This record gives sequence, C-alpha cells and structure tokens, in this order.
Amino acid sequence: MSAQIVITPGGHLQIEDADTTPVISDATKSALQTAFTTSNAHGLLLLASQELIAELPATLVYWRGMARQFFQALCQLGEGGFDDWKNLSPPSDQQLDSFVVDAPPTRGLEYLNVELLKRIWSELRELVVEQALECPDGPAGYLRTINPLWHLLGRVTFHLAENKRDESKPFAFLATFTNRLSGQARLQHLPLAEALKNFVSAQDRGKLDTLLEPVRRAAEKSPLVRELLDRKTLFAPQAWTIREAYRFLTESPEMEQAGVIVRVPDWWSARQPPRPQVNVKIGNTAKSGLGVNSLLDFQVELVIDGEPITDAERLQLMAGTDGLALLRANGSRSIEKSWPRPSIIGRGLPANTRAASTSSMGCECWRG
Repeated sequence: MSAQIVITPGGHLQIEDADTTPVISDATKSALQTAFTTSNAHGLLLLASQELIAELPATLVYWRGMARQFFQALCQLGEGGFDDWKNLSPPSDQQLDSFVVDAPPTRGLEYLNVELLKRIWSELRELVVEQALECPDGPAGYLRTINPLWHLLGRVTFHLAENKRDESKPFAFLATFTNRLSGQARLQHLPLAEALKNFVSAQDRGKLDTLLEPVRRAAEKSPLVRELLDRKTLFAPQAWTIREAYRFLTESPEMEQAGVIVRVPDWWSARQPPRPQVNVKIGNTAKSGLGVNSLLDFQVELVIDGEPITDAERLQLMAGTDGLALLRANGSRSIEKSWPRPSIIGRGLPANTRAASTSSMGCECWRG
C-alpha cells in the first residue's frame, strides 16, 4: 500500500493510504504522517529534505514541487540575504493559478486555491526562518542540514577541468551560477555571463548584486580573480596552461573563503597534494644463504600514490617549471596525477632517501 496527500476542508494536508504507485516504505510513510500531522510546513520541509530525490506518488511529488520552489526562491537571495527570508513573497497569483490547475487528482481538491497556497507558503517561511535562527552554523549551515543541494543552489561556481583536446592548454575554466534544480534534483548550471544577462533583462538589481557579491569578495582575496574580473575574462570559458591552472589551484582556498564554490579535478588536494616518494623494497627473492647477492637484493623506485613513475614521467617532472606537472600514464590505467613543482619535491623526504644510487641492477640515479 502506498500513500497520497489529501486536503481537509480546513486546508490541512494529510497523509492517507492509497492504492497507487510507486509504493513507499512503511518508514517513509510513518515519517510523512508525523510531519504533516505536526503542520503543513513540517510536511513540506520533510519533502524538501530527505525525500528530495526519492521516487514518490503523484500527490507527494506535486507538493514537493512547491517545497522546491520555495527553497529555490530562498536560495536566490544569496548568503547575505537572510534578513530578506522573513519577507520572501510567494509566487505571483498567475503562477499559483497554474499550480492549482496542475494538481493531480486527490480527495479534497476542491479546497485547493491560491489563498491556501499563499497560507502554506507563509507557514513554511515562518518555520524555516525560526529553525535557521536557531542553527549554530548560520543560514548556510541550516540549508546544508535540510539538504546539501540547497546550500549549493543560487551560488557562483568556478570549475577547473582537464582539457584533453589541447596539450598546450590542458585545462579549461568556466564560471557558472546554479539557478535551479532539475526534476531529478540535479543542480542546473548557467554560464555566469548568461545569468548576469537574465538579471539585467529583468532589471533585478538586488539579485544582480547578490550574484556578484561573492565574486567581489573573491577578487579582494585572490589576485587571479581580480585579474579575471578586470579583464572581464571571468565571464567566458577559457583554455588554460598548466601554469595558469596551478595558480588557480593554489588560490582556490581564498575563493572558497569568499563564498564561491570551487570544483577541481579529484586528484587535487590543496591540503595534501600528491608528492613523489622513494619506495625501497628489500629481500624480494628468497635466498638459501647470506652472500653478496642477498645484500644486493633490493629495488628502488619513484612512486606517487603507490604507483611507479616511469623514466619518461620522471624526466618530464624534473624538466617542469610551471609549478604543476600533469602526467597521463600509458596503457589502460589512464591515470592522471599532479604535484607541486619539481624544485620543492623531495623536501619532505628523509635525507637518506633523497637519492637512489646506480647499482648493477640498472637503477637510475634521482636526486631531490
């Protein structure tokens, strides 16, 4: 047995058993019943949080759509717009009329009208403002507790990705704005330039300022963002050299502190970038006794993330001067690696492992 939302004559939303699809679990049904029994607002809040991406029956999807619309409007106010949360207006009467028309069949549908939708919107707004004020991590932290996606909505994002079509400029940069969630609860990104045009066309100065505020803060902390903003290249896709990408990566913590979301390749960690290490294996072959061969039974290799670096990769690393070396391993592994510039590699290694000497086994010398 599944469930549906019905409307009482007093305008209260209730969960009822229904022979519909998809079937939801007893735990989900119980949680929804408890939430909607508390209030319409608590029920919609649950639909916008842990049930945001769940497959639900039509009436639950319908009311979840209203909860999504509320949080999308809320997130458009930006991080600095918490004072405006209390005054967040419902959609226009025309939009609400369309919402009424689109309602799926259910018991009590005759009680659904624009005035009821406005009342439910206000109830949800009051609940969200009350809970956000009590959240120790502030409004942004509160949105994360509802669902991490809401924290990312209405935010500027700087993307750095690999551009495998151009060896001379192997990275690509793009600035976007997350303007809404898709029907599958996925963030939808607009190029930042397009988002700006939309707000300018709508003559919405407030949203325009909200959009640009984290970018301005980032420009105060990051010389690279300041240069991109001054040249207006921030608003267009760009192909970047390794040196430009490394500069972006090293300044990314300042961008995040300013409120910009930063997306970089998964091999990069600002706190602990991958570093080459000398790996020494001793006694790989079983020996019957102690002799010269036993003493020379060792193997020295340069590795990163536990995987050996080839001679060609080592030479590329040592010849690099851009602060970053991007290696694509041969074969089916297709491994991509990055680390700080060669001039500082080896400083964190013990002194007795900074160099591997040539032996009769053919190991080549590498000095840090």
